[in-house]
Amino acid sequence: MSGLAASFIVPTHQRAEVLDISIPLFLLQDCDAAFEVIVISDGPDADTDAVMSCHEGPSVRYEALPENRGPGAARNRALEMARGEIIVFVDDDSLIKPDYLSLHLAHHAADPKAVVTGPIIDVAAPPDMTDPPAVKRHHRHLNPFPGGNSSIARAHLDAVGGFDEAFRVYGWEDPELWARLSVLGLKPRFEPRAPIYHFKPQGRETTFAYKVRRERMRGANGGLFYRKHPGFGVGLQTKQLGLFRALAGGLGAVLGLPDKARRAEAGEYEPKSGLMRALVLLHTEITAGRRD
Repeated sequence: MSGLAASFIVPTHQRAEVLDISIPLFLLQDCDAAFEVIVISDGPDADTDAVMSCHEGPSVRYEALPENRGPGAARNRALEMARGEIIVFVDDDSLIKPDYLSLHLAHHAADPKAVVTGPIIDVAAPPDMTDPPAVKRHHRHLNPFPGGNSSIARAHLDAVGGFDEAFRVYGWEDPELWARLSVLGLKPRFEPRAPIYHFKPQGRETTFAYKVRRERMRGANGGLFYRKHPGFGVGLQTKQLGLFRALAGGLGAVLGLPDKARRAEAGEYEPKSGLMRALVLLHTEITAGRRD
């Protein structure tokens, strides 16, 4: 270790245009402590290489994995490279204010067992960070370890072995890690003054077809999470209990949800009602978690 106070861990996958906005904000911290930003591309990507070449500097480290292996593998590689005592997990689309890091570090200085999280605010365009949107009540959450806005001492991650790389696609890799961290007696701390502005540009990632694909990945990982931690709480979270599966099967047969989900994912169908959209997404999530 080189005595750095913190390392930002930033996994990314083919989102160069968003990284170009978030990287300067990670670096523009008003914290006196020394820190670094580690960006790992989950697989080769020339556009990400080009963007990161524009942000070269002593506080920025970048590497691309030789193949797409999932966000857990990208974070684990960043952890191998990290020199900071405190690990700060953000996503490539996490936009932060200049006092973000100092607020997180203050909690860790007060309590070495702290796990710090903050509000997550979805935005369709980058806000003016000199006067960003205020944190509202609905921006609070109960997630003890969201990968897009959390920090923890490096020693605790080492104690449990980091992320489980069996989770190769989107979904549940953060809660699975927390399931192992939670036995260490850590103390979740919510810092309302340290939000991330979760930037989701309009386009491919906001289409209904994309959302269906995401729920399929999330559902498959939910099934994996439940098999690794087969308790009632995990089954309830991931909707893998028998009641959910029976409900999905019954509603699916009556409403034709399997066919609707298939056509929606292919971009051939989009429900007109919010209720049907929700049912298609829910059916996709639940059924994707079933073991073949």
